[in-house]
Amino acid sequence: MDWARRIELVTVVVAAMVAVVGLWYSNVQTRQAIEQAREDRALAKEGQITDRYTAAVGNLGEDKMDVRLGGIYALQRIMQDSRRDQSTIANVLATYIRTHTAKPQPKGQDVPADVHAALTVLATRDSTRDGNGIFLLDLRGVKLPNVDLPAAPSPCCLCNAWT
Repeated sequence: MDWARRIELVTVVVAAMVAVVGLWYSNVQTRQAIEQAREDRALAKEGQITDRYTAAVGNLGEDKMDVRLGGIYALQRIMQDSRRDQSTIANVLATYIRTHTAKPQPKGQDVPADVHAALTVLATRDSTRDGNGIFLLDLRGVKLPNVDLPAAPSPCCLCNAWT
């Protein structure tokens, strides 16, 4: 083999190696970019849930019933979308119920629609998502005569809480 052929062969081998290294490097960069995009999406999702949560809790303090109901149902949706936030939201709704039912309703008045909605959200939640079996719903001191809830998640969470 003459020198020109050897130089040509070495050039082809070097070019092939550079191409392989370039493909490997591109693959590594692409994987890193995909992982970064996943992390960015997860962070954006958490930010959206936080924003939705803040807005929903803010609605609970409004004067208008329809705004409060919207906040309660928004919290229900967040509970369904974010497993890790369920016990926090359940505590917020239980606190809302306790603070809005500390005094008995005047004779002949029904439980307010927002309180009834919060109770329904709590009673129909997926209690298996409450977190490690250590979550216990606190509805002590709640005065709710004649309340008819669709279904309680388990007897230990809501039993004897209403008087």
